[in-house]
Amino acid sequence: MNGTRVCALALLALLLLRLVWHAVVHAPVTGMASGVATLLLPLLPFVAAWAFKLRGMWIYAGIGVWVYLCHGGMEAVANPAERAWALAEVALAALYFAGLWLRTREARVQPL
Repeated sequence: MNGTRVCALALLALLLLRLVWHAVVHAPVTGMASGVATLLLPLLPFVAAWAFKLRGMWIYAGIGVWVYLCHGGMEAVANPAERAWALAEVALAALYFAGLWLRTREARVQPL
């Protein structure tokens, strides 16, 4: 599996995890619309890079994934009731960064 596919699958799984996590745990208290808007906010750089066809689109997504990684680490430490959700978020974010590493390695091996 190449690095781009790993990044795409990890990003999709991370988004699905965040949506399900919010729907199961937080939506009954905070409402669905505001929570979904907040959890998708870190992906604005990726969406902008994709819309304007900028180079390095996966790096821009990495900025948002970094936010999810930090959030998962914070939740894992601060909230024991949601530790499993948070550790899954951390694992998917780490998988995304492993995919970025694979992409870099593949680009270095193949000449332009």
